[in-house]
Amino acid sequence: MKQNIELKKSNLLGNIFMYFCIIVFSIISVIFLVKNYILLFLLAFIFILIISLKLKIKKFPIFLFILSFIIRLTAILILDFPPVSDFETLINAAKKFANNDFSFQNAKYFTMWAYQTGFVVYEG
Repeated sequence: MKQNIELKKSNLLGNIFMYFCIIVFSIISVIFLVKNYILLFLLAFIFILIISLKLKIKKFPIFLFILSFIIRLTAILILDFPPVSDFETLINAAKKFANNDFSFQNAKYFTMWAYQTGFVVYEG
């Protein structure tokens, strides 16, 4: 009888630990997915999938192509993306490097594409 109670206690502790690990892992996974916008993508994909299955749209590939074209055209007309010349950025950084000014490495361009620094050093 005493062994049976101890077995139930250890089983209970094991279950509590297992549920705790599952909850912690789930929270960490959700935080990662939200931070990297993957969760929004998955929700949008599931939403589109449900809509496409429920509405049973005829010629769905054509509808999807037209809808994506309209969304892209709207983004092009509304959002303003200034052109950035990578070559100009690289040559200006190489000139700074040649003059012993290493402030270029703090620029956002070189923090995002750090592999370009080697080319700047070679040019400088």
